[in-house]
Amino acid sequence: MSSEQKYESQKVSRNRLSNLMKFILVNVGDGADRGEIFSLYYELERRYCRFYNELCMRGKTLREYETLYRSKQPVFTKALKRLEEKNLVKLLKHGHCVKGIGLTPEGILLAAELVKTRIEKFKRKGV
Repeated sequence: MSSEQKYESQKVSRNRLSNLMKFILVNVGDGADRGEIFSLYYELERRYCRFYNELCMRGKTLREYETLYRSKQPVFTKALKRLEEKNLVKLLKHGHCVKGIGLTPEGILLAAELVKTRIEKFKRKGV
């Protein structure tokens, strides 16, 4: 058996997914806007395109916000690329920018399993 055939139909272990990746899978649903998922996870206001929010920040507070926002973007993009490499999401691009996220059939199954295990955890805790 060649090594290519051995790894051709790998199962995706949910243990190898970061919390961010799990959040993306669970919250995308039928499809979602990249910025929407980003703002939900990091709890940061969207600040670009038509969703620009005029934040009531000035000086040091605004610089700190901008630094935080810019530092989280590459982390989020890397997580999306890893999910795409694992064939769990399909990235909808406009040029070179990712605008939307959709789930593949494998991603739908894994997301359903993640939701199911999360519900079971809450039931065991008695919440």
